[in-house]
Formats: sequence, C-alpha cells, structure tokens
Amino acid sequence: MPNQNIIIMLIAMMRSLFHEEFEVQSLTADLLDDDPTAAAQAAQALGDLGNQMAVAPLLEMLPITAGELKRADPAQRSDLIDLRQDVVRALGKLADERAVEPLIAVMHHDKDRGVRYEAATALQRIGTPTATKAARQWQQSNSP
Repeated sequence: MPNQNIIIMLIAMMRSLFHEEFEVQSLTADLLDDDPTAAAQAAQALGDLGNQMAVAPLLEMLPITAGELKRADPAQRSDLIDLRQDVVRALGKLADERAVEPLIAVMHHDKDRGVRYEAATALQRIGTPTATKAARQWQQSNSP
C-alpha cells in the first residue's frame, strides 16, 4: 500500500498544476483586454509565472499590437508600446526557443527603439546560439 504522505504530496502537486494552468488561461484571456495597461499587466504576470503554455499566446500578441500601433491615436500609442515591451520581456523570461525568430524580427523591424532593445535583451536571456548571435550583432550595429 502506498505511503499516505506520498499520496498527499501527489494530490498537492496536481492541485498546483491545475491552478497554474487555470491562471495561465485566465491571464491569456486578459492579454486581449481593450485596455493596453491591463493587457500589459497580464503579459508581465505570464512572464513571472514561467509556464511555457504562455509562449504561444504571447507570440500571437506581437502582430496584433503592431497593427494596433498603426491605428492608435497619440494618447494610446504610449500604452501600446509599453504593452509590446512587456510582451517581449515576458517572452525573454520564458526563454523558449519558439520565440527566437519572432523576437529577431521585432529587434530588426519594430518602429520603437525601446521595443527593439527589449527584444535584444530577451534574445540574450533565451541564450541559444542563434539568439545570442543576433542580439550581439544588433547591439554592435546600434551602439553609439
């Protein structure tokens, strides 16, 4: 018969996993909030949570927020740039290889220098040879 302490520990682990999965799903829904500040907070929380389930929804935000920036009025533009930076930072914290190519594209083509810088930082954090090389090359060509 299994040890009761092991059973209790396994039950606690299962509860934790289900709670984290629910939290990721809830925060993922919050990424689509009409308020860019609320969406940015969700991106930050997803990065802090560290669950790889968040990578795909965060990657899906990159083209959405870029498109919104083109249509945004000046007052909303700053909030959308902050959201893009938070999405990029979260991807760096998650350090998943799926983010390398999209982050390289952001680093080279985003209109905001701060977002490009965050993409380079995220690539360094991911740390694969491709990510590190791209970030290093970008930083060398963009240093004063």
